Amino acid sequence: LIANNGLYRTGGAFWNEDQEFGAITLFPQNLPIPGVTIRDTDIVDSTYDGIQFKTGGGLMPDVKIQNVRIDTSNNGSGILAMGGARGSATLTDVTITNSRDGHVLIEP
Repeated sequence: LIANNGLYRTGGAFWNEDQEFGAITLFPQNLPIPGVTIRDTDIVDSTYDGIQFKTGGGLMPDVKIQNVRIDTSNNGSGILAMGGARGSATLTDVTITNSRDGHVLIEP
């Protein structure tokens, strides 16, 4: 559960700038991460994506994103599902504005 947060200017690049991370990054490297809930959270002025679903081999089933506001993802999208990310997500009362690469990006 990630709830009741204000995340300002979060996310960034790591490992010699080789990987970019969103303000919130879900990364199931080997094992599944079931039932994640992100709610009642503001993500503002993130360095890359607001919420990022990374490829890692594991599943992310039944993610719920509720009452979340994402404003100004400077070098990415509001929500990014990377190619190879596996699982499902339900968005309810999510507002995304001013993201460079659009609101929701699902990579092939």
